[in-house]
Amino acid sequence: MVNKKAQSQIITTILIILLVLAAIIIVWQVVQGTIEQGSLEIEGQSSCMGLRVDITSATNESGEVIIRPTKDISGYNIYVEGVEFNTSDTPLSALSTATLDNEDLGLEKNQEIEVIATINGAVCPGTKYIVK
Repeated sequence: MVNKKAQSQIITTILIILLVLAAIIIVWQVVQGTIEQGSLEIEGQSSCMGLRVDITSATNESGEVIIRPTKDISGYNIYVEGVEFNTSDTPLSALSTATLDNEDLGLEKNQEIEVIATINGAVCPGTKYIVK
């Protein structure tokens, strides 16, 4: 009889250890997924660090917008007064300029233009400019 009590305590201890290990594995799966997703987002946004897209010119007379990024970008979107006007998937190298000369732009004084650049699929913070 004494041996059976000792065996049941050992089995109970082993079952508790197995339950704790199962709980640790389940919690780790959730935490690992969250960590991996967060690291991918950080990696994507870190490519935007140090990027500034200068709008060197935007006038209502010529209707053209000239932009110059400080880093290589893979594309950009131009918004006029919050409305998307033009999207370009053409890469633009650092410190080179792109001129958007479009008669449909219809720029007017004091309108707000925003340029949002993308780098390898990561959308970077935009640059705003008021038309002169």
